[in-house]
Amino acid sequence: MDFLNTTQARFWLFPDEDIGGVRKQNITEVRDSLSGDIAKHCLSEEEERMLAADYERRILDLCGSLNLPDKVAITALVYFRRFYLFKSMMRSDPSTLWASCVFLACKTEEHRVPIATFARTVGVEPSLLAARERELLAGIRFHLQIQAPHTAVRGLIAELGATGAEGVSPDLLPRVL
Repeated sequence: MDFLNTTQARFWLFPDEDIGGVRKQNITEVRDSLSGDIAKHCLSEEEERMLAADYERRILDLCGSLNLPDKVAITALVYFRRFYLFKSMMRSDPSTLWASCVFLACKTEEHRVPIATFARTVGVEPSLLAARERELLAGIRFHLQIQAPHTAVRGLIAELGATGAEGVSPDLLPRVL
């Protein structure tokens, strides 16, 4: 499949300036909708970025603790970032959405984890996890397929290692990815 014809290329590729502008607009809209002293306590762009980084770390930690494949972790991170590209964390609480990103990524990448087991692991009620998953799906516009480069990079490293290219060995793979 030609990458430029994918939904990822058509709907989710933006110049860095556009992404910064969208995030700034989200925060401005939240501030404008509030009044008085409450508006002064809104998160700044930097604070939202730091909060997002914390939840992204949680996604990676959870995927690691559950021994989930890299593709699940990458997909969950992309879902999380896509969702909060057009929404402010002040409008949509990330405290359970991050877990929904991982659960949805497990399903998308065909790595079965029962909802009861997953919910118990992350300490979230299954019904809340399902509700947040529906919100997540709408927020990412039901675009579930992720074109991640790690598969191609792994193949390249494996091929270079198999051909005996200087300085490339198959044991390099875990350190790179």
